Amino acid sequence: MQNQLLNWTKQFADNFLINSSYIQEPGLFNGKMGAAIYLFNYFKISGNEEYEDCARELINQLFELIPSRLPLSFENGLTGIAWGIEYLAQNGFIGKEKNLILDEIDKLLFVAILKSRTLMNNNGIYGAGIYFTERIKQLNVSETNLLEENKIQLASYLRDDIERLLSKNTKFVFNIPNLSLEQVNSIVYFYGEIMKYQFITISTERLLDYLITFTNNPTAKQFDRIDILTLRNLLEIISYNILDASELVRIGLILNKLQKQIPISNTTNEIAKIGWHSIIYNISNDRKLLHFP
Repeated sequence: MQNQLLNWTKQFADNFLINSSYIQEPGLFNGKMGAAIYLFNYFKISGNEEYEDCARELINQLFELIPSRLPLSFENGLTGIAWGIEYLAQNGFIGKEKNLILDEIDKLLFVAILKSRTLMNNNGIYGAGIYFTERIKQLNVSETNLLEENKIQLASYLRDDIERLLSKNTKFVFNIPNLSLEQVNSIVYFYGEIMKYQFITISTERLLDYLITFTNNPTAKQFDRIDILTLRNLLEIISYNILDASELVRIGLILNKLQKQIPISNTTNEIAKIGWHSIIYNISNDRKLLHFP
């Protein structure tokens, strides 16, 4: 299995290398940013500078496109690209030039948050929450024009946005979407990061209420295997920061329900998704997400 995974990894890298000039979309999941992240990481494994050079060229092309009229989505838009830049900087692939571009993106996203509280579209994950938790964590250790006093305000806006999504409170916002498991995972991750770094006070009661109803829904049997394993890992991580015994019991009930819903593995189709979830949600290689039964 290990050799097969290594072969697939090289095939993906070579495919990006050969076809990089044909990648037109800028985004994280299907564009220049995603390809650059993959190539940088493969360069780290292989030591072949050809992959690094290709990744840098993709990033240079990407910087020329920003800021531009891009959607806010994480998968193919501004929040995903911004998250990718922060990820590359934190892992030493790019340097201080990232601050100039992220300062511009921060301003665009902050205005968007103020204008429209519900930033979750009908099929995208919670990009604003994922990006800004990474960005806020860096405020005390990196140069940035995002004012320190805005940190609490920003985190509060994002928390309130999520609580409206979970409660379907349409007093201020119409057409609040039904959430997919992939979207739920991004929300649980946001909760976990806020709890871990204690930016603001956040309660898990509404989140757990939602998850109990969500996992008891008949459609839960159709959930994707990697999405289920991701949620299980994220809930286990959140439980480390919960002291309330009743909430821990509720998490246990949810985890037990999820365990019964895990479908049979389809290894080939899961490789890319495992890689993205491991990076985005900081799930290390020793956790169960990466273990095939």
